[in-house]
Amino acid sequence: SKRGAIIEHVLDMISEASKKPALIILENVVGIRSTYTKEGLSVPNYIQESLKQSGYKILFNDVLDSRDYGALTSRNRWFLVATLDHSFNEFKPLPKYINDDEINYIVKELKMII
Repeated sequence: SKRGAIIEHVLDMISEASKKPALIILENVVGIRSTYTKEGLSVPNYIQESLKQSGYKILFNDVLDSRDYGALTSRNRWFLVATLDHSFNEFKPLPKYINDDEINYIVKELKMII
């Protein structure tokens, strides 16, 4: 199959859905940032613009290192977080160490979104 076909398929499913997901989290290899469309737009920016056209607000479009979140090995991965709820101003990835109260609070907040 053609490279990028999965991304196109996912974006088509989202744009054509009668009930769009409230929250989208995409993840890929960091090399996706060095991949470009025929029009010269980086693939992450293409995805971002496509989701904006479908009514989403982009909260995060960047690379995270797994080691910063408690993994024993360092692995950079690209993430994009988007929501239909435009009242969110920002998204901050979870800190490396959080306690159970913080986890419970975050889960409660996510349930309110979904």
